[in-house]
Amino acid sequence: MYIRYNMNQDAINNLRLLLQSEQKINQLLGLQLFLEFDFPEVLWSQPYQGNLIFLAHKDKIAQEISAPFYPYGSFRCLRTLKTQKANFVGLNSFGLQHIPLGLKHCSSLYHIDLSNNHLNNEKNSNFLDHLASLEHIRVFNLNYNHLKKLPSFQSILQGLKILHISNNQIQGEIQGLSLEELHTLTLNNNFIRSWNSDNYLPKLRNLHLQYNQLQKIDLSTQKFQKLNTLFLNENLLENEGLPQQLDSPYLTHIHLQNNQLLTFPNFLIGKRQIRELNLSYNPICRVDEDLSQWINLKILRLSRTNIKELPDLRNTYLNELYLDFTDFEDFEAGLSRLPWSIQYIKLKGSKFSRQLAAKDREYIYKKVLDLRKEQAELRNRGTYQNRNLKIVW
Repeated sequence: MYIRYNMNQDAINNLRLLLQSEQKINQLLGLQLFLEFDFPEVLWSQPYQGNLIFLAHKDKIAQEISAPFYPYGSFRCLRTLKTQKANFVGLNSFGLQHIPLGLKHCSSLYHIDLSNNHLNNEKNSNFLDHLASLEHIRVFNLNYNHLKKLPSFQSILQGLKILHISNNQIQGEIQGLSLEELHTLTLNNNFIRSWNSDNYLPKLRNLHLQYNQLQKIDLSTQKFQKLNTLFLNENLLENEGLPQQLDSPYLTHIHLQNNQLLTFPNFLIGKRQIRELNLSYNPICRVDEDLSQWINLKILRLSRTNIKELPDLRNTYLNELYLDFTDFEDFEAGLSRLPWSIQYIKLKGSKFSRQLAAKDREYIYKKVLDLRKEQAELRNRGTYQNRNLKIVW
């Protein structure tokens, strides 16, 4: 059902009666009720039980929002539309310079999207304080704003599970962050230089810190035992700046590409649960770790590194191997180290690939097939020997 209203008092009264009438709303079972206003230019989407209100930017709101909304101070329009039952409010791309005070009336909010605005906390790190009464918020999106430092979450929004603050201007060190329920944190595309060990995120599973200026990250405590995915790519990390150990037994995906690593990271030694490891675009010369014990490894990316010798991968379940633009001179000598499960090898731009004639490529391809078949038979994995194999030269 689609209803269009002009923003006048009669329309608001009619709309209030419509939303309050449970009998009428229940007649819309299985349907979606869309309410569009001419002014202010906001699209409201309301399911039949009144538990969701969505505001999406419709173009010209940036300059006009201060006139129709802020004089009321408490989002009179939101209150009129029974938003105490709302669980999602999207105010993305509104040109907001402050978080609307009226959000404090949305006591059931679960998800707030304030991305792509002009929010700035340079002079006020406690600009979230008036959201303290919102105890049910679990997802908070502050991407694409002008935040200069990490907001203070002390004693507020402690139920957060997902926090997005990417594409801001956060600088310096991340320290003192304590959110006991948080499981996903994204801080991509900022100017962060270090991550302090006093951050307390005991349930954190996904940490995204790519495209910063990270030189040091300290995760060497028991506060990150749930960590599953770690994105540290596109930073300034050297081996000394990495954690010396990481106690999480759930760590499976590591992205360290495009840093300044010279050797294999110490905190990865013995991590046999790893499924994907990306060390591409680092000046690393060799893999010191015995990867033959990494039985869960599926994807290994070593593109544009200085590695010249293939690590032993025979006991892994590796599916994809990336060696493009490396200095491998004799890939053939390392074929016996490939696992039976390999399906994709990328050698494009490598020294070995450039020097290999077309007829020799066919020979290498058949040899990999034969070795893979042999490995599969040794492990009673005959069903895998006929899987497709692709080598990108």
